[in-house]
Amino acid sequence: MAKSIVEGEKEAKLPEVAKHYLVFYFVGLGVSDFAFPVGRFGLKSITAPGLGCMLRNLIFHLDLKSFIVVATACDGASENRTLMQMMMTRPAADYANGVGSAFNVEWPFDTSTKVAMKHPTRGWDYPIFMLSDMPHFVKK
Repeated sequence: MAKSIVEGEKEAKLPEVAKHYLVFYFVGLGVSDFAFPVGRFGLKSITAPGLGCMLRNLIFHLDLKSFIVVATACDGASENRTLMQMMMTRPAADYANGVGSAFNVEWPFDTSTKVAMKHPTRGWDYPIFMLSDMPHFVKK
């Protein structure tokens, strides 16, 4: 609830203060330094399902403009970790085993770990890999 202050005899409402600042930033994978913010939000609260809805909506709208999202990266906030657990449904084995067998590689990690989500408009033809940046990943 917004707090109020008294100005003479009138009461004025103070705006709610955001506790979270959420930024979606698009970075191209080509040879140029193509990058731009696509969304910035000051939020009172955030949940993993709400974040997931925003992410799917953003990916959909970027796709309408021919920007294909192939990966996401986030910090280690609990909402982000929960979002990744909710949305990643495809295991590393679906990608690593094909490469490993072609080069006779034994992977030093559990390939059953979920690493990718289904693209909301392009399906599994364009999986989206979900990453946590390493400094935050190690801290958690």
